[in-house]
Order: sequence, then structure tokens, then C-alpha cells
Amino acid sequence: MIIIGITGGIASGKSKTSQYIKSLGYKLYDCDKIAHDIFDSNEVQKEIASTFNIKGDIKREEISKIVFNDKNKMEELNNIMRKRITLKMIELLNSEENNKEDLVFFDVPLLYEWHLYDMFQHVMFVYVSRDVQIERLVNRDKINKEYALKKLDAQIDIEDKYKLAERRGDFIINNNQDLDNLYKEVDRVLREIKNDF
Repeated sequence: MIIIGITGGIASGKSKTSQYIKSLGYKLYDCDKIAHDIFDSNEVQKEIASTFNIKGDIKREEISKIVFNDKNKMEELNNIMRKRITLKMIELLNSEENNKEDLVFFDVPLLYEWHLYDMFQHVMFVYVSRDVQIERLVNRDKINKEYALKKLDAQIDIEDKYKLAERRGDFIINNNQDLDNLYKEVDRVLREIKNDF
């Protein structure tokens, strides 16, 4: 079994890549889904309420606005979530149902930020230029450019991630064009990975 991490920046096409890989019949775990489930647990809700001094219901959108406007608050949220998400990933990696799989994928938005490279034999990095990333983020989330830039600033800059992916020898998927080209890029990388078997 080969474990592969998929990562990128916000609005880079990482989710489209994951959806396509899943449609090909591969086992894929979505760390955003894992994070949402953890976020909604009673234990984490209480810790977030205490940390952010929130009374009443905790809404994900409100927390997003708080953390994207304050890097210290972002780090506090990451401290609450990081260990729990990583432990859940390890639990899933070790599950018996994966033993029969040749390739298992994890969609991990903060793979580089959280230094999770050692969990995977290969990493697929989905790249778009920063200009394209901003444009797609504004259109996708229906937000203004200023808020889009704050969201982008919460992650490592996409160009710095590209350089890191190059240095590490990760598989780089260029998504500056259309969906058909993205799928061709994914197919190319999958062929290269399978050639390593």
C-alpha cells in the first residue's frame, strides 16, 4: 500500500483533484471532512468557546472571520485542531480496510504548514499562480479581494509552496488551465506513481 498526500493552496483545485481521483475508484480521505467532524464534537466546541470567549452556538463561518483577521487566533485554533486531526489520520491509515488497497490518498490542505510529509510516500501538490488563485477564490467564495488576501495569508504563499514541492521532489500538478487539463495532469502523475511499484 502506497500512501499519498494531496495538497495545494486555497482555490488551487485540490478538491477537484481529489474528486477526480475518488471517481477513478481510489480510496481517499478528506481532511476537511475530518476537521469538520472534530470541530463539531462537544469536547472541541467547549475548548473553542473557552479559548475564543464565545457564548452560545459556535458557527464555523464566525470562527473563520475571527482567525483570518488575527494570526494569533489562527494559531490558537490550529493548536486545538492539529493534534486531533493528525491522530485521526493515523487511525485511518492503520485501518484494516486499507490493507487491500494499492494506493490510498489523503486530501490534506495544511500538509506543508503542519510538516506532515513523513506520513506519506508521495505528495501531490496542486499548483496555480497567485493571480489565478486570487481570482478563483473571489469568485468561488463570493468575497472581496481584501478578504481573499487575508485567507491566502493564513497559509504558506502558493509560490513558496511550489518551491518547497520542487525541492522535495513532490509531484506537481499544474492547474492554471481548464478542468480537462487538470485531469490529464492527474493521470500523468498517477502513471508515474504506478511506475514506482
